[in-house]
Amino acid sequence: MKLRSLTLTNVRRFADPMEVRGFGDGLNLLAAPNEAGKSTIFEALNAVFFLRYGSWNKDARGLQPYAGGDPSVSVEIEAPAGVFTIHKTWSSAPGRKQARVTQNGRLVAQADAAEAWIADLIEAPGDGGPAGLLWVRQGEIVSEKPEDGAEARRGVLSSVAGEVEAMTGGRRMDAARARVEEELAMYVTSRGPRRGGPLEQAETALNALQSREADLQGKAQALRSALDRRRELRHELKGLEDPQAHRDHLAMRQAAEAALEAANRYSERLGTARAKAENAAIRHQATGGNIDTLKAALDEHRDAATQLGHAEQKVSDGKALMDAATS
Repeated sequence: MKLRSLTLTNVRRFADPMEVRGFGDGLNLLAAPNEAGKSTIFEALNAVFFLRYGSWNKDARGLQPYAGGDPSVSVEIEAPAGVFTIHKTWSSAPGRKQARVTQNGRLVAQADAAEAWIADLIEAPGDGGPAGLLWVRQGEIVSEKPEDGAEARRGVLSSVAGEVEAMTGGRRMDAARARVEEELAMYVTSRGPRRGGPLEQAETALNALQSREADLQGKAQALRSALDRRRELRHELKGLEDPQAHRDHLAMRQAAEAALEAANRYSERLGTARAKAENAAIRHQATGGNIDTLKAALDEHRDAATQLGHAEQKVSDGKALMDAATS
C-alpha cells in the first residue's frame, strides 16, 4: 500500500478542507513551522486507519475544531488492486457517522464492511515480519491488532537494531564512507569547488547564464523602446499621407505664419509707440510741466501702452500657432 494524498475537513485547525498531495514512493518528509498543523495531519492519518468510524471517544472528539463540527478525513492509496479512496467521518450524531471505500467513483464498501476492508489492507503479512502497518508516535508502536502490540514492538526493535548494527560497524560502514568521500571529492576540496569539477562547471555555467540574461534584458528594453518609436513614426506618417490631414496641417502653418507676420507689424508699431512716449516725456521736461503738453504726453503714453499689450498678445498667439503647426 502507498499513500498518495490526504484531505482533512473540520479537523482541529483545518475547518476548511486542506489537502496534502505529492506523496512518493519510499520515505516522505513533512516539514513546516511550529503550530502549522503537522501533528494534526499525522493524527488524522492515524485515525483513518485505526479509529473506527462509529467511535466518539476521546480520540475522535480530539479531532474536532474549536468551533465544533464533524471531523472528516479522506486518503487516496495505491494498492495491488488499484487506487482507492478511504473516507471517514466521526460524529456525535449516529446518522452522520460514515466510512466508505471507493474506486474511480464506484462504492467498494461502506460502514462496517469498509472497516473490515481497511483491516484486511493493513493486516500483518502471513510470512512474518513485525506488522503490515505500524504507527510510531512518541515512542509508542501501535499494531493493527492492539493485543499484538508488545510482539510488534519486539519485532520492530529487533529489526531496527540489526540494521543499525550492520550499518554502523564493519565493512558495510567502511564501504559507505568510502563511497561518500569519493562522490564528495568529485565536487569539492578542502579549499572549495574542485577545479574543473562538476560543481565548478555548474557555477561557471550559472554565471554565464546570468550574464546572458542581463544582456538579453538590455536588448529587450532597447527593442521595446524602438517599437514604441516605430509606432509614433507610423502615426505621424499616417497623418502626412492623409490628404485632409495634410491640408489641415498646411492651413495651420499658413495661419501661424500670418499670425507671426501680424505680430511683427505690431512689434514695429510698439517701437513707434515707445518712441512717442519718450518724445512726450522729453517735451514735458522741456516745457517745465505745461498742462496741455503733459496731457498730450499722457494720452500718447496710454496709447503706446495699449498698442504694446496688443502686440505682445499677437506675438504670443503667433508663437503658439507656429509651435502647433510644426509639431
